[in-house]
Amino acid sequence: MLVIWRGYGFMVPVVFIFFVIVLKLLEENLFGPAFKPYFHYGMAAVAVCSAATVWFVGRHYNGAAPRELVDPKTGQTVLLRQKHSLFFIPMEYWAIALVALAVVFARDTHFGERAAQPGAQPDVHASGSAAG
Repeated sequence: MLVIWRGYGFMVPVVFIFFVIVLKLLEENLFGPAFKPYFHYGMAAVAVCSAATVWFVGRHYNGAAPRELVDPKTGQTVLLRQKHSLFFIPMEYWAIALVALAVVFARDTHFGERAAQPGAQPDVHASGSAAG
């Protein structure tokens, strides 16, 4: 897979993975097996923490004042701005996608629970009605 970034844009997935590792360590060392049914809420918290971190770091780096350089031959002023993006999307806007991911995790109340229960039947909805 090809990952395209500019500046510190590569930090978006690194921040998310960091918070996932923190959640996993907390689950194993602090909460134990009682946390399993609530793991999706933990993942929602991971996504929110990642979103906040990415937003503030992205705003800090992309909002920095540009460097002014003067060409000695022409006397022309050039502004240099360093951009930080992942897949051509500015770093701070990835926070929106991470918040959307948090909503998905928070709403998914059966995050793998049904498949883990022995003898569980999948939900089947009829697409029509029987004429009698």
